[in-house]
Amino acid sequence: MLGDRADHRFASTALERSATPEDAVVAIARGIALHVTEDTQRGRLALEFAAHATRHGPTAAAVTRTRRAQRETVTALVTELTERHGVRFTAGPETVALTLHCLTNGLSMEHLADPEAVDARAVEDTLITALAGFTARPRHEETP
Repeated sequence: MLGDRADHRFASTALERSATPEDAVVAIARGIALHVTEDTQRGRLALEFAAHATRHGPTAAAVTRTRRAQRETVTALVTELTERHGVRFTAGPETVALTLHCLTNGLSMEHLADPEAVDARAVEDTLITALAGFTARPRHEETP
């Protein structure tokens, strides 16, 4: 159940189809937003399972492995965004990935609690804003 959350093939496809870094970021954010808001039952079950499982030895270890795999997948996606589109981030891929992973989990919970206020558009906008905050400005625009 939790392993499915690590499947970001849609994001890699978005990177391949995007002509610009901005298009890629929007496509990735939109895909995640739809995933978070359209599959609420899976999101609810995953959050509840993870919360309970972390208190039970062998199950907790399995959750840890799964969460690490999810973060590694997001790290690979961030690296691909850098390599394919030349996006420069102000933090390392692991830090950007951890932030996005945690933010996505939080947005999923917020959507479950208040789907009217935290809809697909709000999730998409939040993810775009977070990615923009990690994006370095081109050298010619940097202030001395």
